[in-house]
Amino acid sequence: MLTSLGEDNREAIVSFLNQMTDAVMVWKVEDHGTFRCDAVNHAALPAGESLDAYRGKIMQELFPHQRALPLMEACRQTVRRGVENRFEQETEPGRFEETIVTPVVQEGAVRSLISVTRDITERKKVEETRRVMEDKYHSLVQMNQDAVLEIYGDGRIAAANAAAEEVIGYKREAIEGTSMFRYVPEGDQIRLQTVIAQTAGGSAAELEMPCLREDGAWLEGRWKFVPAMLEAEVQGAFVIVKDITKEKQAAMAVEEKRQLYRHLIDESPDGMLVHQQGVIRYANEKASLMLGQQSGALKGQPLETFLVPPEETDPLAEAAAPGPGMLREKRVLKADGQMMYVEVSDAPLLFEGAEATYLTIRDVTARKQTERALIESEERYRLITENARDLIQLLTPNGRILYASPSHQRILGPSSSSDLGRQVLHQHHYEEMLRVCVETISLQIEEFQLHDQERWLSLRFIPIQESGEVKKVLVIGEDVTTRKEYEHRIHYMAYHDELTGLLNRTSFMDHMEAVHAKAVTTGATYAVLFLDCDNFKEINDELGHDGGDTFLVTIAGRISDIFGDTSVTARMGGDEFTILMPDTSREDVETAAEKLLDTIQAPWHRGEKTYSVSISIGIAFFQHGDEPKEVVKKADWALYEAKERGRNRFVQYPGDSTAPAERLSSGNNKV
Repeated sequence: MLTSLGEDNREAIVSFLNQMTDAVMVWKVEDHGTFRCDAVNHAALPAGESLDAYRGKIMQELFPHQRALPLMEACRQTVRRGVENRFEQETEPGRFEETIVTPVVQEGAVRSLISVTRDITERKKVEETRRVMEDKYHSLVQMNQDAVLEIYGDGRIAAANAAAEEVIGYKREAIEGTSMFRYVPEGDQIRLQTVIAQTAGGSAAELEMPCLREDGAWLEGRWKFVPAMLEAEVQGAFVIVKDITKEKQAAMAVEEKRQLYRHLIDESPDGMLVHQQGVIRYANEKASLMLGQQSGALKGQPLETFLVPPEETDPLAEAAAPGPGMLREKRVLKADGQMMYVEVSDAPLLFEGAEATYLTIRDVTARKQTERALIESEERYRLITENARDLIQLLTPNGRILYASPSHQRILGPSSSSDLGRQVLHQHHYEEMLRVCVETISLQIEEFQLHDQERWLSLRFIPIQESGEVKKVLVIGEDVTTRKEYEHRIHYMAYHDELTGLLNRTSFMDHMEAVHAKAVTTGATYAVLFLDCDNFKEINDELGHDGGDTFLVTIAGRISDIFGDTSVTARMGGDEFTILMPDTSREDVETAAEKLLDTIQAPWHRGEKTYSVSISIGIAFFQHGDEPKEVVKKADWALYEAKERGRNRFVQYPGDSTAPAERLSSGNNKV
C-alpha cells in the first residue's frame, strides 16, 4: 500500500504508475472535502497535456462538472469509510469507464486517495449482448405458445416453459425431472431414443408422434429437437412440442371433402371441365358424353377444337374473362359434327398447384329452340305492348330504336320515344346495355330520372338472342314518379310538423344530440328555450280549430324570423315550441328571449278582428353532466315557473351557474 508521496520518492512512484495501462491519479485529501492532484500517469493525461499541468490542481479544475461529480462523491465515501469504493460512468455516448478509489492511510487517517480508471466499454457490450440473448431466450422459450422442454442427454426433462402446462396438461413441477419416454407410446420409444442420440451428436431432428396428456388423452404432436450448445459442446437439447391435433383433424376433413366433391363432380348431371391456358386438364363423365368423346379422351385437347365458328376465339375461355360466375350462352361442336347450345359458368381455382379455370357446362339446346320459336312469334304479342301502361322499347345492340310503345307519348309527351332512347341509352346507360349484349344477362336500373322532366323511371334491359347472339334488347320502363313523391313526402313528414313546417319533437332531439356531443367534446355550451302561449285556449275556443291553426302558423313564422338558421326551432305539440341555441351566451339568450316576448305580442288580424297574445318562456343551459333530455326537462320546469309567476315573462332554471334575472315582457320591468 502507498503510505506517502514525497519529493524523495515521487519520481519512482510516478515511474511505476506509468507502467500501468489504466488511468491512475493520486489525490491529496484536504479540508472541506477538497481533493488535489498529487501525481498522475501518462494513461490519465489527455493528448498534449503534461504531468505538471495536472499536479497541484483540485478535481473541479481538471474535469467537467458532470464527470467530476461522481468521482468526488466516491472519494468522499472512501475517506468517510476508509474502504475501497468503485463506480461506473458513461463518459460519452457509448463509452463506459469504471473507477476504483483506494484509500492511503497514514497515522490512522486517510491522507491520500488513488483512483484507477479503466475503459469497460467492451465489457458493457458483452453484458448488453448477454442481456439481449437472455431476453431472446425468454421470448423464444418462456413466451412460446408451444411446449418447450430442456432435456439432458439421457432424456430427463430439466425445465419446461409455461405453455407446456397447457399443451401436456401437467404442472411444470410435475414435468421437470421426469423422463420424456413417459409421454410417448411404447411403439415410438425406439424412434425417440434414436432422435435423442442424433441430437446428442449435434444434429437437429423433427418427427410426428403422439404425446400423453395428464388427463390420459393422446394429442397429435410435432416434436422438434435442437441441440443445446455451450462452448462447442452439446450439453443437452431443447424440445419443442406443438399440438397439431386440430391440424390433423382439419387435414382429414379436407380430404373427406375433397373425396366428396370429386364424387359430386363425377356424378354431376352437368358437364365440368378444368382448363389451363385453353388446354383441358380434367373433364367429368358428363362433359365427355355431351361432346361425344370417350371417357378421359378430352384431357389434353385444346378448347378451340369445339368452337363454333372456328375463326372465333374460344367462347368457353371468354366466359372466364369478364367476371367469375357469370352465365354465358355459347355454341360448341360435338364429335359427330352436330352443333349444341350450352350455358357456361366459370370460376378460378388452383389445379395441381397451378392457376386454372373451372367451367360448368349445361346443355340448353332445347331451351334455345323454344326461345327462337318465341322470337319468331313476336308479332303475335305486339298487341299486348300497344296497350301496356309501361314504356316498352325494342332496340338494336347499338341503341337504334326498332319499336317504341304508344305509352311513351302518353307518359312523356310528343317525340318522347326517340328522346328516351337517346337519353337513357346513349347518355346514361349505354355501358349497361353493352353488358346485356356481351354477357347475355338481364339488368335492372332502379329510379332513373330524366334530366328535362320531373319523371322517375325503373328500367329493365332484357337481351333477345338469335342463334346464340344478342340481336335485340328489350327495354321496359315503369313510371314510378308518384311513388317517389310519396316517399319524399313520407320522409319529410317523419321529421317535420305538418301544420307549421318546423321540426317535430323527434327531429329536434336528434339535432340536440349532435349539439350536445359537440358541447361535451369542445367545452362549449348551449341553451334550450321552451315556450307556450298564455291564452291560446281562448283563441282556439273563439275561432275554432282552423283559426287556432292559423294562429300557430303565425307564431311559428315569427319564431323562424327571429332565429333563422342560427338555431334549431321545433313545435313539440299543441302550442308548445322549443328553440335550441348552440354555442351561445347568457347575453344572447336574454336578448333572444326578450325579442320573442315583444314579437309574439305584436297584434295579428283575422277578418275584422285583431288579436294579441303573450307567451311564457323557460330557459335552461347545458351544465356538465346533463343529458339532452335533462336540459329539456329543466327548460320545461322553468316554463311552468314562469306561468306560476304571472306569465308573459321568461325564467331560467335556477341551478344554472349563468342564470340571468327573471324578465317580464316590458324592458323596463325586472323582478
